[in-house]
Amino acid sequence: MSRSFILNGSQMAFCIRDVSVLIGIVAGLVFSYTEFSKMIGFRKSILMISYAFIILMIDWAIQHTMGVDVAISRILTGTFFGFALMCVLSSYENLIRRM
Repeated sequence: MSRSFILNGSQMAFCIRDVSVLIGIVAGLVFSYTEFSKMIGFRKSILMISYAFIILMIDWAIQHTMGVDVAISRILTGTFFGFALMCVLSSYENLIRRM
């Protein structure tokens, strides 16, 4: 129960991190239609997704080994990972279009 969002008094079927990844994906999709997204190249986006995955795994390991549930860290790491994932997909699409 502590790992899920509560909507209208009911527990959502997805955990906080899953919902946050989806929010990050939507934010990354919106970002991919701006001019700033073209400044991020494929290599930089791969580096960003690598950092996001490492941070996500460190957060999971800390919470798992210590037995604590920190909702805000789940939200932040999930959103960052979803955003980075969408940046990778967007930059890969731009790379394919140039070929």
